[in-house]
Amino acid sequence: RGQAGRALWASAFPSHPAGRPATGTAESLAAVTVDAMRAGLAAQMRRDGLLVAASGAIRPEELAALLPTLFGGLPAGAPAEPPSLPPFTPFGRQVVPVASPQSQVILGQPGIAPNDPDWEAAQVVLRVLGGGGFSSRLMEAVRVQRGLTYGIGVGLDTMFGGGVVTCAFATENAKVPEALDVTRGVWTDMAKDGPTQAELEEAVAYLTGSLPLQFTDSRRIAATLLAMRRNGRPLDWLDGRNSRLRGITRDGAARVAAALLKPQSLAVTVAGQPAGM
Repeated sequence: RGQAGRALWASAFPSHPAGRPATGTAESLAAVTVDAMRAGLAAQMRRDGLLVAASGAIRPEELAALLPTLFGGLPAGAPAEPPSLPPFTPFGRQVVPVASPQSQVILGQPGIAPNDPDWEAAQVVLRVLGGGGFSSRLMEAVRVQRGLTYGIGVGLDTMFGGGVVTCAFATENAKVPEALDVTRGVWTDMAKDGPTQAELEEAVAYLTGSLPLQFTDSRRIAATLLAMRRNGRPLDWLDGRNSRLRGITRDGAARVAAALLKPQSLAVTVAGQPAGM
């Protein structure tokens, strides 16, 4: 899966940091020098570029008083703004040869930005499509009905102010073409008609009901607050989230599905020895 993922991102964003693995490669790590590491830290670890989120037995004024002690030694100023996410390159299909009885398949297409007004509706659409375990359309069509994979899921990655929709599964080399055809067919149906009323209600019930699980401990609370800050969301964004989800209509979800999902331009990366590819 690692090889398939690296190849997909590199082809989708060939000249942008999003196309390079955050952990580097064997070649890039071997070339790193001590001076380069020091220069990187000096450029990135700066006082005005920090986002701080905290959760626990501390008051805001107490945290504010601690910040100069914790971070006052950092140089002033903010790091350079990273480049915005460029358009997703629809590169078609590619194969990374791997000697294995199974192939790992990853599909990708442009996603939706965190500040898009249709963010909640997109979450509903993607959950129905491939984010709901055995209740998702892709799991039903690819695993339950045809036994082509053990699991298949859809996710939305956000970075550099943009978003990318990905779908991943593994299957026998001989079954790759069939599994891809079925996946694209489900993608097409969702783009054409959107979720049913029953699917919409189930997705909304899950997304609203699972929200409290993000606040079961201080670490998760702080991580949620930090993610909100990184995405430029105000502190009261969560207050209206459930109401926004419950306000989504089936027609609204269908409109977002048609605008978001791009079955004909899905980019496909296969790591393995797929038949016919």
